[in-house]
Amino acid sequence: MEQFSRPRHGKFLAVIGRKDERFPVDATVKIKQVNCGYVNARISNISVSGFNLQCHSRLLNYETVFLIILALQPLPARIVWSEGSTYGCRFAKPLHRSVLEHMTEMLKHAF
Repeated sequence: MEQFSRPRHGKFLAVIGRKDERFPVDATVKIKQVNCGYVNARISNISVSGFNLQCHSRLLNYETVFLIILALQPLPARIVWSEGSTYGCRFAKPLHRSVLEHMTEMLKHAF
């Protein structure tokens, strides 16, 4: 089970005990937060439990974002840490391994 800690400055939530294998990708995706428009972001890795992304638009820490990849329904995730323009997100529900494999293949062919 993952444990989370929140330092006083509130910008970084450390994940202790990460166990899921991460797959490197480099793809542009759309991200949406509630009450905000769609923004472009780049995913650098993905796992069954979450993903890392870089986004130059400011996203709200500890809030839900929706990951939008063509041909798939939006996937909800929560931002669990941030450092500058890099964000770590955890899916609301872990992905099935076959869904992750399909997404990874799609992201490899995205721009």
